[in-house]
Amino acid sequence: MLLAVSGGSLALRYLVIGRPVWVLILVIPTYILLQFSFYVVTPRLLLDLPFAWRDLAPGAAVSTGAAILVTAVSSFQLHRWFSAYGKAYGGFGIGLGIIAYVGLIALFWVWIAAIMGVYWERKAGSSAVAAMHKLSADLAGH
Repeated sequence: MLLAVSGGSLALRYLVIGRPVWVLILVIPTYILLQFSFYVVTPRLLLDLPFAWRDLAPGAAVSTGAAILVTAVSSFQLHRWFSAYGKAYGGFGIGLGIIAYVGLIALFWVWIAAIMGVYWERKAGSSAVAAMHKLSADLAGH
């Protein structure tokens, strides 16, 4: 899922190159919606709990903003990594830069899902958390 969203985001960014400004205006909300939907779905997948989307929407909005910031900063940093690692180690160094980037993005992804789960637990209260854990155990067949 992370690769699909990353690929979709890159496709949208490359779509606007050399196009009129109105294309950019149309693509920005699509990009934001793609990121937002990813962060609404992620906690359900990683934590294996059936959260309602309304409970995850505030965290997904914050995560979307943070992801856009991380993507903007990393796009400049990747250029440096590829240049430095490529000069030092050739193609292998560029591979190391890609692996480092994917590792950082994956770490960010898991961190956001965990933070959103904790946010929900604090917001929902102990009875809702107990009901969610019971439902999760019932779904898992325990």
